[in-house]
Formats: sequence, structure tokens, C-alpha cells
Amino acid sequence: MDRDVLNDKEINPILKKDVVYVRIDVDKKRDIASLYNIRGYPTIALLEPSGKRIAQVPGYIPKKDFNKILSFLKGKHYKTITLGEFLKR
Repeated sequence: MDRDVLNDKEINPILKKDVVYVRIDVDKKRDIASLYNIRGYPTIALLEPSGKRIAQVPGYIPKKDFNKILSFLKGKHYKTITLGEFLKR
């Protein structure tokens, strides 16, 4: 995901500008893995500014789908629908 998605020329600027993106090595921060019930890697946890969990997506996410997830966050669609509903549109 690092090479193909997170460092992509379209995705990376969004991560730097429009969302708060935090990368955590849960092997070193096991308390975080436990708190968010992370069992596999990679796992993307989406949180509201308050820290409330919006959704959690385990596994590799292709660029096209990751872009949709960023649109979901940037548009604050999580206030009215779930990520699953948004992705089905």
C-alpha cells in the first residue's frame, strides 16, 4: 500500500492537506492495536475529530477504493451514512 496507494501523486497530497493521517506501528504500540481491535495489517481506522470510530477497513485497499474512502471523509458523509453504504453508490 505504501508504494501503490499512500505515496500516489493524487492520494499523498490529500493525506497531507485534507485529513489527519497517522501511521502507527502496532507491533510497537500494542495498546493501540488492542484499543481498536486491530488483528491484521494493514488496517485503516477512520476516526472523527473527537476520536470516535467511523469505520475500520482491514487489508490492502486499492487506490480507487482508497480515494473513495478519502471522499467519504472529506465530505463528512459519515454523519449521515456508513462507509459501506457510501461505497455502494
